[in-house]
Amino acid sequence: MLGYLGFSIAIVGSTIAAVWDLKTTEVPDYVSIITAVSGLLVNLAMWQFTGEFMYFLASIVVGTSFFALGWLFFLTGVWGGADAFVMGAVGFAMPVLPEVFSPLSLATWPFALTLLMNIFIIGAVYTLLFALFKGLSDKSVVEEYFRDIKNYWKTVLAIFIVYCVVIIGFSRILVPDQFLNNSLTYISVSGPFLLGMLLIYRFLKVVENVGMTKKVDVEELSVGDVLAEDVKIGEETISSDRIVGLSEENVEEIRESVETVNIRSGVMFVPAFPVAIILSVTVGDLLFLFLV
Repeated sequence: MLGYLGFSIAIVGSTIAAVWDLKTTEVPDYVSIITAVSGLLVNLAMWQFTGEFMYFLASIVVGTSFFALGWLFFLTGVWGGADAFVMGAVGFAMPVLPEVFSPLSLATWPFALTLLMNIFIIGAVYTLLFALFKGLSDKSVVEEYFRDIKNYWKTVLAIFIVYCVVIIGFSRILVPDQFLNNSLTYISVSGPFLLGMLLIYRFLKVVENVGMTKKVDVEELSVGDVLAEDVKIGEETISSDRIVGLSEENVEEIRESVETVNIRSGVMFVPAFPVAIILSVTVGDLLFLFLV
């Protein structure tokens, strides 16, 4: 019963976040906070009910690790802040495979790593399809992408190094007896997919900046819109580098200062989370299934 409850919290919380993301491009923080706290309490109950402290420990370790990795993606411009919060919340709610599920493909590494990579794979597939559709029809997008990669490779390398450290530390806590072999195996298999995902997201960002911008009247601006250009407000400037979207105060300031502004749209990543959760407990580890 508690296994179903943890799964239900993860799937309901991420689905609500996904619907919100699709409708408004913004996910309220309280959706992720409620999901994370509920998941943590369920795993605390699992500890009390079974006597296995591992459930509660895994919730803390996986949830924190997922959030930390998601926040790294946010800080480097790969994700929005909502994506990091939702991924952390899912980790707190379902850090291990509930015993009530029997997926087709079970990997040798912990379930949390299966869930993590499934999120990346599902997100990368639909993001790539969208980006290819929007970007390859515009030659300027392709040219800008190759210029962008020349400046971005150091960031990609830094993210990959941090990822390896997180995986090794994570495995050291959950599977101390064979953590090194499991870590190296997982990194050797998942590393290329992570690097590919980062390159895909840079392509998406170029598509956003070059192929997904439009000029709108300031009266059409709404909270959550993302600027495609800096807007000067008196002596201050609202930067187009921010990916969290405009606040209500920003919108009012812009309306008082200019008549039109360029905004950009993007692919919402949050819908990848509920899909990845369902596939993780039914199909199992997509990486392991395709490569083993």
